[in-house]
Amino acid sequence: MNAPTTTPPEPMPKTRKRALAAVCALLVLALVGAVVGGAMWAVAALGNDTPFGNADAVAQREQFLADATQAAMSLTTVTPDETDAMIANIQSASTGGLAADLEDASVREQLANDIKARGVTQIPTVVSISASKLDADAGSGQALVFIAQTVTGDTGESVLRRQGISLDLAQVDGVWKVSTMSQLFEGFGTMPGATLAPADPDATATDPGVSTGGSAPAAENPAGS
Repeated sequence: MNAPTTTPPEPMPKTRKRALAAVCALLVLALVGAVVGGAMWAVAALGNDTPFGNADAVAQREQFLADATQAAMSLTTVTPDETDAMIANIQSASTGGLAADLEDASVREQLANDIKARGVTQIPTVVSISASKLDADAGSGQALVFIAQTVTGDTGESVLRRQGISLDLAQVDGVWKVSTMSQLFEGFGTMPGATLAPADPDATATDPGVSTGGSAPAAENPAGS
């Protein structure tokens, strides 16, 4: 009985071998990437100091930016109908010379009277914020803030004010507060897709400073610039 004969397999073409090798290499890289990515995620979740970053430093930076954001909102909000609460928020967000100025009752009274006389409401939104300087150990830092404010005059017409400010902050009892505020730039007008929020919910928002050639309401930072 003759043994069955088999036909040896044809050798794999070189191009196919190279393609298969490339696919295998990509799979290995993908697997390594997944393992490394998972390890980095686990390290971040555990909050340990690693070559990838210091979890404490990240937490300190996040707290700094959160406090600076709230302070920027407090220092650029103007509400003529609620001046007492508005000034109290400014005091709460301030320290150093800025807070010292508002300790004088006559200064607070004059500020409230000026805001009521102007009748201009400013409602800010923090568009972006970054920490340009931060020394958590020394309790000092600086933030750059880009703000969009809906400025509404006593006629009910609103305009969008774009403003860049620099904040010097100091940490007081675990909270970052503003010692000085400087205005870097400002401009009035609408931005693509921007929605103005008129003081009267039933009113139609307009842009008198741009679309009609009129003057924008006199905007200001109550805490100075």
